Amino acid sequence: RKRAQANKAKRLQLKQQQQKKLQQEKRAAAKSSTASSTASNLQAKPEISPKAPLDDSGNFSTVPATRANATPTKQTALERANEQRALRANEAQQKQAALRIQAQYRRYRSNESIRTSFESILKQRLLDLKTLTNIIAQKKGVAFVPPPATTSGLVRMILWIARPAREAVSGTKIMFPLSSGAVGCLEQIMNLCFLPALIVGDEDKNPFVAWTQTTEGKLRFKRVIHLVTAVLLDPKTSDSCCSSLVKFITEVSISNGAKETKEMNSVDYAEFARSILTNPKNRYYLIEPPEKASASRKQGMLIPLYDLPSMFDFVSLLRYFLLYLVAGPAPIPSDAESMREACVPETGKRRAGILLRLAWDLTLKSDVAQGRMRFFIHILTVPLLVWKLDEEALSFLLSPEETNSLIPPFISMILVFGEQYATNDQSLNTLLPSKDVPLELCPATNTQCLLANIVQIGRLCRQVNGSSSRALNFEWGCSYVDLLALLLDAIPIRTFSARETAVEWVSDGKGRLTPIVLSIVVLDQCKAMFVDSFVRSLVSCSTDAQSLGIDKTLQSKNDKDKQMEKELADEGGSSATNLAAKEARVDRNQSFWNSSRWARKMSKGVVGLLSSGSAKEREAAKNACDEKASLTNTSSLSRSLASGSGSASASSATPSRADYSPEFFISLCRAFSVVASRWGGGGGKDEIRGKAAWHGQKSAAEETSTATPEAFVQQLLSVLCYSTQLIRAAWCLIQSNDSITRHVHTVIDHDSTNTPIRQLTCTPSYQARDTDTSRGASVLYIFTAALEHALVVTDDVEIHELEKPLPLHQLRRVIKVQKKLLYRACFVDTKTGPPNHFGLALISSTSRAFRDLYDRSSRRPLAVPKVWLVAGLLEKEIKGCKTHSDFLALLKSEPVLRICPMLVSFKRRLELFDKIVKTNREELQGVNSPNPFNPNPLKPARVAVINRGRILEDGLATMNNLGSNMRERIAVHYVNEAGVKETGIDAGGLFKEFWTDLCNIAFDPNYALFQMTEDGSTSMFPSPMSSSAHGPDHVVLFGFLGRILGKSLYEGITIQPLFAHFFLSFLRGDYNFLHMLPDLSTIDSQLYNNLMFLKTYDGDATDLCLTFTITSNEFGGTREIPLMSGGAEIEVNNANKQRYIHMVSKYYVHDRVKVQSEAFTRGLWEVIDPTWLRLFNEPELQVLISGASDGKIDLDDLRRHTRYAGGFTGMDRTISRFWSVFSSLNGKQQAAVLRFVTSCERPPPLGFASLNPPFTIQRVGILRDGDKLPSSSTCFNILKLPTYSSERVLKERLIYAVESGAGFELT
Repeated sequence: RKRAQANKAKRLQLKQQQQKKLQQEKRAAAKSSTASSTASNLQAKPEISPKAPLDDSGNFSTVPATRANATPTKQTALERANEQRALRANEAQQKQAALRIQAQYRRYRSNESIRTSFESILKQRLLDLKTLTNIIAQKKGVAFVPPPATTSGLVRMILWIARPAREAVSGTKIMFPLSSGAVGCLEQIMNLCFLPALIVGDEDKNPFVAWTQTTEGKLRFKRVIHLVTAVLLDPKTSDSCCSSLVKFITEVSISNGAKETKEMNSVDYAEFARSILTNPKNRYYLIEPPEKASASRKQGMLIPLYDLPSMFDFVSLLRYFLLYLVAGPAPIPSDAESMREACVPETGKRRAGILLRLAWDLTLKSDVAQGRMRFFIHILTVPLLVWKLDEEALSFLLSPEETNSLIPPFISMILVFGEQYATNDQSLNTLLPSKDVPLELCPATNTQCLLANIVQIGRLCRQVNGSSSRALNFEWGCSYVDLLALLLDAIPIRTFSARETAVEWVSDGKGRLTPIVLSIVVLDQCKAMFVDSFVRSLVSCSTDAQSLGIDKTLQSKNDKDKQMEKELADEGGSSATNLAAKEARVDRNQSFWNSSRWARKMSKGVVGLLSSGSAKEREAAKNACDEKASLTNTSSLSRSLASGSGSASASSATPSRADYSPEFFISLCRAFSVVASRWGGGGGKDEIRGKAAWHGQKSAAEETSTATPEAFVQQLLSVLCYSTQLIRAAWCLIQSNDSITRHVHTVIDHDSTNTPIRQLTCTPSYQARDTDTSRGASVLYIFTAALEHALVVTDDVEIHELEKPLPLHQLRRVIKVQKKLLYRACFVDTKTGPPNHFGLALISSTSRAFRDLYDRSSRRPLAVPKVWLVAGLLEKEIKGCKTHSDFLALLKSEPVLRICPMLVSFKRRLELFDKIVKTNREELQGVNSPNPFNPNPLKPARVAVINRGRILEDGLATMNNLGSNMRERIAVHYVNEAGVKETGIDAGGLFKEFWTDLCNIAFDPNYALFQMTEDGSTSMFPSPMSSSAHGPDHVVLFGFLGRILGKSLYEGITIQPLFAHFFLSFLRGDYNFLHMLPDLSTIDSQLYNNLMFLKTYDGDATDLCLTFTITSNEFGGTREIPLMSGGAEIEVNNANKQRYIHMVSKYYVHDRVKVQSEAFTRGLWEVIDPTWLRLFNEPELQVLISGASDGKIDLDDLRRHTRYAGGFTGMDRTISRFWSVFSSLNGKQQAAVLRFVTSCERPPPLGFASLNPPFTIQRVGILRDGDKLPSSSTCFNILKLPTYSSERVLKERLIYAVESGAGFELT
C-alpha cells in the first residue's frame, strides 16, 4: 500500500512537470511569432487603396489591397509553429531530392564516359585484330583464329560495356542499351573470334571448350548468350549483324553439337548452350506481369527489358518479338485494318523469319515432340502471324523436312498436337498461353489467333488445302480439319457475328463484365475458311464418287423400297387430301407397337435400314447399276447437279486414288457440323423444352451458339448443296460405311446409348476414333442441314421427275431415319441435363427437314401415310386426359405435338382436337343431359333471329361483334319468307342447318370474296379484287367469314368450301414462303410457266427485257406495280433473276391477298386457338374443315354405324330398300339426304363412327303410300322413314322430301 501511494505521488509529480514544460514551450513560441510578425510589418510597405477613406488627420488609411474592410484571421502560436516545421521539412526533402538527382546524373555521366572509353579501346583492339587476320590470310592463306585468351579479353570488355545496371529508384536490374558502335564491336567479335573458332573445329582454339570447364567460364558463356539474344531481338540491329549472331547461335548450339568427336567437349558446350537457350521450365517472356504493365501498354509505351535469367526459352523470346517488337508495341498494329499486310515492315518480317527458323532448329535439338508442341502453343497463337513472317519463313513451314520423313513443320506441329492432346486431360484453353497477352492489349483471344493462323497457313499448304487431289494427304488432311473443328468449337460465339463490330466480355473477377471490341483483321482471317473456292476444293477432293460408289448405292433398291413404291402406286391418282381422309379412319393401335417381337425386330432392323439390307444385298447393289441414268433438263444448273457435274464432277472425272480414305470427308463433315450447329441458329433453341437453349442459365459472355442463323452459314450451305456432292456422298456413307452406319444407329436407337440426343457433342475425340459416335452424328447432321437447305429451292418437278437431290426411294429411307431420331428425341429421351448446341441443332434441323418433306408430300405424295407414323404414339396419354386443362397441358408438354405432330396418326390427332374442342365447349355451353343432378347444366343461348331470305345479312348483323364469345351456344329462330316465325325449336339441328347455309352463301365465288384456283381442284382463296366489289367493308366480311369457319370447327360442322393449299398454310399461321412457285401454279398457270422458263433459261436474261415490275389487270384496266423501290429502272439479268422470280411469286401468292388473309385469320383465331390447328398439315386441315375432299359418302361406313328405332332392324325389308335406294343415288343426292338428316352434307372427318348423335332411322307406320313423306329430326340425326310399299315409291318420296327445300312447314 505504501509503494502504491509512493508511485501515485511520483506519477502526479511527473504529470505536473510535463504540463509546466508544455506551457513554457507555448509561451516561447508565442513570443517568437509576435516578434517575427512585428518585424515583417516594419519591413513591408503599406499599400494605399485609391479609394481608401481619410483618417482624422486627413491622410489616407492603409488597408489591404484586396478588401479594405477585411478582418485578419488570428493564428495561434501552435499553428504557426507547425507551419514553420512543415516548411523546414519540405526544404530538406527538396535538398535531398536534388542531391539524389545530381548523384544519379553524375553516375550516369561517369558510366557513359567509362563505357565510351572502353568502347574506343575495344574498337582499336578489334581493328588491330582484323588487320592481323588480314595479314595472316594474305601471307599464309589460312584463316587466323585468335587464342582463347585474346577472345576472353575482348569478351570481358564487351560484357562490361553491356553489363546490367541497377536502377537507383526501384532497384530493378535492366539491360544497359548498347550503342550502335558497341553492336558493331559485338559483330566483329562474332566474325573475328567466335565463328572462326567454331568452324575450324580445333578445341584448343575454341574458347567455349575452356569456358565450360570453369564456373567463371560458364558464367561468361551465359552472359554472351544473353547479350547475343538481347541484340538479336532488337529491331534496330542491322541485317549483317543479325546474320552473324544467328550463325553464331547455330554453330555454338546446333551444328557442332551434332558432330562426333573422340572427346565430348564439343558436345558438352553445345548442350550447355542449348540448356541456356531452350529451357521449357523457365518460359520467360521479358515483360512485366499483365496487371502491372497493362496501364503503360494502353498508352503505347514499350516495357523495358529485364535482365535475362540464367535459363530462358528461345521460343518464348520469339513470341515476345512477334508480339511487341516486329510491328510495334501492340500485338495487333493500330493500322492493321487499313494497311493490311503493309502494317508490318519488311525488315521486321525478315528478322521474324530468321528467328523463326533458328527457334525451330533449337527446339528440335532439345526435345522434338515437346519442341514442336511448344512451337504450336506459343508461336501459332501470335496474332497476324502470316503477316509478320516473310515468304521464306512461310515456305519453310510448308516445305518437307528431310529429318522428319518429309513432313512439313506446319503439319508436324499439328500431328504432335493431336498426339499430346489425346494424352492430356486439359482443355484447349488451358493449354494455350493466356497471361502474357491480356485481351485489353490484344483484342483477340488465343483460340481466335490460333484458328486464324491455322486457316491462313493451311490454305497455302497443298497437302491439305484441296487445291490438288494428287497432292492431298488424307491422313494429314484429317488431322488438319479435326484441329479446325476443335478450334471452331472453342472460339467465342461472336467470332463470326454479322455485326460490324464483334464484342467479347471480360470479367474483372468481381462480377463485372467489360466489353472488348475484337480485332476485325483477325476475324477476317478466321472467316477465310468459308471462302467458296476453299470449301469447294476441300469437299471435291474428299468425295471420290467411284471409290465411295455413290451412284451404285443411291440407285440400288431393296425389297422394302419396292414394296413402298407398290403401295404408293396402288393409291393411283389419289390426292394428299384423299389419303389423309382415308388415314383418318385407320386405327393404328398400340398393341402392335408394344409387342416384344416387333420391338426386337425394330432394334435389329435399324442397321439393315441404313445399310440397304444384308451384306449380300449391299454387294449385289454395288454390282448393279453400272451405268448412270441419263437425266434431261432444260436448266444447265439442274443438268449439272442431276448428273453430278460442275465442281463436283471434277473429282469424279479424276481417276480414283488407291489410298483414298473417307476419313477426310468425315472430318470435313464434323467441322461443318460445328459451324452449322453453333452459328446456324438451331443450336440456340431447345425445341424439346420450347425455349432458348441458354435461357436463365448462362450470361451473354458464356453462350455457345446463336438463336438466329448467321448469313455466312447460309452461304456455306449453298456451296455444299449446289457446288459439291456432299448430300449424295454423306447419305451414301451413312448406308455403306459400317462404322458410320453403326454410329448413326447408336444415335437414333435409344437402346444403344443412354446419352440423350440433345446432349450429343461433335468435338473431335483424339483418343479412340472408332468408338467416337460423334463421327456418324456429324455426318448425319450436316447431311440433314444441307438437305433442308437444298429443299428450299428445289421444286416438286425436280424431286419427282429429276430425283433431286436424292432418288425418291432414298428420300423414303431418309424419312424413316429422321422419324426414328425425332421419336427418340421427343418421346423416349427423358434424362434431363444441360443440353449441347450440337444435339439441339441436330434435333432442330431434322425436324425442319422432316416437316418440309411432309409438307411436300401433302402436295404430291412422297410416301403412303403409314411411313410417317409411329403406331400407337400418345394413345395412353390422350386417354388419360379428362378435362380441357388436361388436354391443353398435354398439347403444351408433349414435344411431339409441337415439333413433329405428323408422327402421331391423323386419327389420333383428330381425336385430340375433337376432345379439346368438346371439353372447352362443354365448359362454356354446358351439357344437355336428362340427369336432374347434372353439375354442368346447359347454359342459356344467344338467340339469333334469321330470315331464310337474308341468311348472310342477318348472320353478319347478329354475330359479327361476338368475337371470342362466338364459342358460346347460339340458338337460331327461323322466319320464313312470309315473315312468320317457324315452329321448330333449335336443339342443335337448326343451328347446324343455318351454319351450313351461311357457309354455302358466304364462300360462294359469285359473292366476289373468294375465287377459284386454276388447277381444276375447285379450291378457293381470297379474291385480290374483293375491295373493288365490296369496298372498305370487305375486311369486315373476311373477319366474319373467319369466325364462321372457326365456329364450324368448334361445333364439329363440316362445310362445303375447299381452300387452296397456300391459304390453308395462312390459316395455320406458319407459311414459310418456301413453296411459292408450286402455289403460284395453282393461281396462274401461265405466269408459272413463264417464270419456270426464266428460271431454266440458259441465255442472257436481259434479252427478255424484264424489269422488277408487274402489270395488274383489274376490271379491264391495267397498272404497273413495282416489286421494289425503283423496280421500273432495275433490269432482270442472270444474277438477279432468282430474286425476281421469288418477288413475283410472293406478290401473287401473299402480298396481294395479305389484307384479306390476315382479316380472315384473325377471325378464325378468335374462335380456334392456332396451336390447335398446327396439329395438322394443309390436306389434313382441309379434311378437318370439310371431310373427304371429293364429297363422296362411304356407304359401308354409314351403314355400319347406323342405328334403328321405332321397330326397325337391320334385316327389315324397308331398311334393305332404303340402302338400295341410297346406293343408287348420285353423289349430290346422297349429300342432300345426309344434309336432310344431319344438316351437314359431308361426313365427319373421323367417319360416321364419330357422329354424335349417331345416324338413326326411325320407323313410321302408314296405311297408304301417300299418307306421309319422309321427315327428319336434325337435332338428333334421325330419319323418320315411312314403311312404303315398294323401292320405287320410297325413292320418289325420299327425293321429293329432300329436294323440296321446306323447313318445318313440310310434314
